[in-house]
Amino acid sequence: EIAAYFYFWFWFGACVYKTKDSLRSISAIIFIGAMWVMMKGTIREMAYVMFLLAVSIQIVRVWKMPEKVKNGLERIAKYSFGIYVFHHLILWDVIHVDIVSKYVLPLCETHYILTPIVMFIVAFGLSYILTGLSLQTKVGKYLLS
Repeated sequence: EIAAYFYFWFWFGACVYKTKDSLRSISAIIFIGAMWVMMKGTIREMAYVMFLLAVSIQIVRVWKMPEKVKNGLERIAKYSFGIYVFHHLILWDVIHVDIVSKYVLPLCETHYILTPIVMFIVAFGLSYILTGLSLQTKVGKYLLS
């Protein structure tokens, strides 16, 4: 039932990527920002995503990144699909595997701000490591590249 929802966002991302050059102007940012403020529902969500993307493009165009930062971002971009795949498995296990969830879920109720931050760091770090290890195998290269 949620496949159509995720496919829609995949399709939307592909369309935005095809027209990414049009998001480089300040007038596009203003127009998308106005849509985000005035619209409701899915159109508002789409405008929000496009607004963040347009602002990010402007920041990248203006900011000259140090080489280490650029290399780190390129490696994360290379690992992005693997990170996407593994983070779902890791976070699903945290909630659905009893031996883990009996410790983590009470923490979520008590520390509802700190726990998501820690879980993001843990899930991202583990996903990054698992993707790096997976890409060293033929099967991993086939599935994650």
